Amino acid sequence: MCFIVFITSCSSDGDSDPIPILHPGNVTLISPTNNNLCEDGISVSSNSSKVTFNWNLSENTNIYQISIINLDTNQEVESSSLTSTTFEKTLTKGHPYSWRIFSNNNESSQQGSSPTWKFYLSSDGLSNYTPFPAELIYPENEQIFENNTNSLLLNWIGTDIDDEDLIYTVYFDNEDGQQDPQQNLIDISNNEIEINVESNNTYYWRVKTSDGESSSFSQIYIFYVD
Repeated sequence: MCFIVFITSCSSDGDSDPIPILHPGNVTLISPTNNNLCEDGISVSSNSSKVTFNWNLSENTNIYQISIINLDTNQEVESSSLTSTTFEKTLTKGHPYSWRIFSNNNESSQQGSSPTWKFYLSSDGLSNYTPFPAELIYPENEQIFENNTNSLLLNWIGTDIDDEDLIYTVYFDNEDGQQDPQQNLIDISNNEIEINVESNNTYYWRVKTSDGESSSFSQIYIFYVD
């Protein structure tokens, strides 16, 4: 009598390769273009226009989130979850805005993002536009420095769609960033200045940007010296 034995093999679930998680890619913005006057809005009233935002598809993305901020008030005017790469929003004319796009999918906890772009929404009869609020570069907000730090180079970026020469005033203090500026921090023509600091202190700073006719204020940043 003969016995035939069949031998089979199988792999356990633990030996199989895990399925990789595909993280969403970063978004490329199209329009409104950066640091420019937006004249493509459709006027809906004497003080408001409908603006269309456009961006490219990003990899591994099924949901986009748009953030639009009025830079005069620092208030977010829109934060919506979208499945398309275009969005319309009615905004108040004559104001500067920033916008950016975040990308998400249902599999990943990571989030992609675009750069932040700025634009001015055109307004009838307005011939001179206020400079964009300065973008504070260094120190970063809530940055912490070691206690042997004696001086820092404040640095920022100023832009103006009218392409006029800009001057800056730096508000720098230990209270709230809104105290009267020191004399040496008034009417600066470049976009950086060295300041002295001391240990065990909290500092606030912001920048006023002027084109000679109108001016704007940046956000207030805070940093610490241990």
